Amino acid sequence: MSKPKILDGQWEFCFRQPLIVCYGMGVDSTALLVGLKARGISPDAILTADTGGEKPATYAYRMVMNA
Repeated sequence: MSKPKILDGQWEFCFRQPLIVCYGMGVDSTALLVGLKARGISPDAILTADTGGEKPATYAYRMVMNA
């Protein structure tokens, strides 16, 4: 029986666990995302929950992080 053929770049996609980050819009989770970006690591998903209780400056900074 032959092995399945995996094209370049598909191996990692097929056999690794997804990287999902919970972003609380605070200092620690922002530093985590900045650190990942600096290392060339891209999460597969970034989750956040808007409780409606954040400061206006936090909501304004969210636009910067979205970029």
